[in-house]
Amino acid sequence: MLTRFFSQSKPIQLVFLLAYLGLSYGMYAVFHLSELTFLNSFLGGIAILSCAFLIDFIVKKNKFQDQHSYSLLMFCVLCNVNQVIFKSPIEILGLLFILLALRRLLSLKSQIDISKKLFDAGFWVFWAVLCNPTHWLLLLLILVAAVFYAGHHFKYFLLGFLGFACGLILHLATALVFEDTAPNYLNLLPNFDFKIDLRHDLPQLINLYVLIVLGIVLVIFMSPIYRPLKLNQQRNLSLLLISLILYTIYSLFSANFKPINFMFISLGLAFLTGNILQIKGLKLIYKELFLWLMIGLGIFQFSLV
Repeated sequence: MLTRFFSQSKPIQLVFLLAYLGLSYGMYAVFHLSELTFLNSFLGGIAILSCAFLIDFIVKKNKFQDQHSYSLLMFCVLCNVNQVIFKSPIEILGLLFILLALRRLLSLKSQIDISKKLFDAGFWVFWAVLCNPTHWLLLLLILVAAVFYAGHHFKYFLLGFLGFACGLILHLATALVFEDTAPNYLNLLPNFDFKIDLRHDLPQLINLYVLIVLGIVLVIFMSPIYRPLKLNQQRNLSLLLISLILYTIYSLFSANFKPINFMFISLGLAFLTGNILQIKGLKLIYKELFLWLMIGLGIFQFSLV
């Protein structure tokens, strides 16, 4: 049974899920040879597998979940449901930078090297913004993390922006050396029109409905998720929840909405759904049906894109 197998976090589960994700990406690349060059496909594959490995590392290192592989499983399944992530290696790279920033923010619970971690998070956010302007939102998440873990020191509120600025200076210097022109960073600013448009094609409508259902499930199980956790674990879970809310709001009101935004929402849901699946009071049959349904949706999406 899937639930029993992934209730553990051992190398066999990691290898199985990396193979599952790699096979899914490989099949997508084969079916869309006209859209992706071999080099892009190869680099995208390395990046998506790195994302999966980093998720597994974050869950184990920060211990805000029991030792299981549910979050990594949900990430792999949601990648299949939201196959738009496979289209662009740049977007996959942006996802990797998000995870690198989240890794530093979630590790703040140790209360060690707070300044360095906030700075590093801001630095990684800049490179994520280069891949997709949506990721400006993570600067707000860094501010929230500073409030959670260092609210009594004003200087910590500036460190994320300082790290972001250092990333910008490094990129600008590199561009001036190799291209002799300065990039127009104003093009990276987010744009809002505050008009909700839910007109999508069938694959993206399925993505939307899946995210809505998962969001409702998350709200229902919010209390059982939070109760067993210690304070710093609750703060980490809150950071993931806030990132989910920020990306959802941006997706609703962005003037430049892209289907890839669904994947950024899915990232937070993958982590949080892992906490739902570890609830001991939840019947095993419900967990099993849920996992098989999600896998089935991922397989169905292959017939639509």
